[in-house]
Amino acid sequence: MAEIPTVGEMKHVLKFELMDKEADTTGGNHEHGTEWFTTKGVFKEMSGYRKLESGYDASITAGFIYIWWRANIENDLSKDVQIIYDNRFFSVDAYKLINEKRKMYQITVKEVR
Repeated sequence: MAEIPTVGEMKHVLKFELMDKEADTTGGNHEHGTEWFTTKGVFKEMSGYRKLESGYDASITAGFIYIWWRANIENDLSKDVQIIYDNRFFSVDAYKLINEKRKMYQITVKEVR
């Protein structure tokens, strides 16, 4: 597990978007991101993580995002949420509430290319 950040490290601006999916005429989907909320948090790249996407010679960037607890995150956070940090787009792999006294979430993310 990555080191839990301190309050002073929570300075990255993270934008969360809910993805709206509507059917197109070919049987696929159009996806549009609707801003859900923007907050301060921390992004830490997963150390030593290397995974190759099948069929591509591009490595995948994975990491952890730490944000403070919000009630609606427990209800609406899913794989359809997109997180934008530093003009990079991330999808949610997993999340958990850590250190319940501090009420902080650790979200495991993977960069979307």
